[in-house]
Amino acid sequence: MARTKKELITQAEFARRMGINRSQVTRGVQRGRIELDKKTGMINFLTEKERWEENRSDSLSGSGTANNKKTSLEKGLPPVPEIPPVDEVENLDVEEELSKKIDAQKPEDDEGKIPKKNTIAYQDWRERKAKADRLEAKLKVELGLLIPKNEVIAVILATLGGLKNGVKALPNRTALDIWGIVKAWCINNGITINDDASADLQTEIKNTIEKETNSILTDIQAHKEELDKEAEEIAKKSKSTEKQ
Repeated sequence: MARTKKELITQAEFARRMGINRSQVTRGVQRGRIELDKKTGMINFLTEKERWEENRSDSLSGSGTANNKKTSLEKGLPPVPEIPPVDEVENLDVEEELSKKIDAQKPEDDEGKIPKKNTIAYQDWRERKAKADRLEAKLKVELGLLIPKNEVIAVILATLGGLKNGVKALPNRTALDIWGIVKAWCINNGITINDDASADLQTEIKNTIEKETNSILTDIQAHKEELDKEAEEIAKKSKSTEKQ
């Protein structure tokens, strides 16, 4: 009896070659789509790449060099960018644990047909899919692949706050600089300056600069108010989701 040829590789390498996510390989092993070598616990690429292609649905297709079953239409499309192996990202244990939870929430026919609309099965499918999507987003946040929108808004608001303070201080600071230049020019050209009378000129310079900066401050404030409202909406949705 002829021995089966082997090319033993790690799960991460299998994911890289097939152009799929490491979590897909993990689930494939758990579901029996991929068999591990009993002695080494590694994957025999020569046999398992064929098993993967035979068992995969469209959602399991990869972008790696081993995934060469292309239709004529696909050949005309631009190449799909390669997905980096998840083992290059920290917190892999968190990723695998949450992947199991995602699988538990997904409908049983996740890889098959979607139930007909306006049916109890379809409603159940939508609810379970929504939960799975939320868990997947949580997974990406844990791995640093996704930044929550509320955190992005918080950073932007802090930046706008600093910008607003800087613009508000601009008239006083700039007016003093401009007056210093004017005073030095007058002295260098033999022009006598009456300090009491020049106070009105300094005020006029400051007021002119303030008029220019007021429109900037108005725009900044408008953006801050919009972001504040959006942050409040996110907070409300987050509380509603937690209750569910």
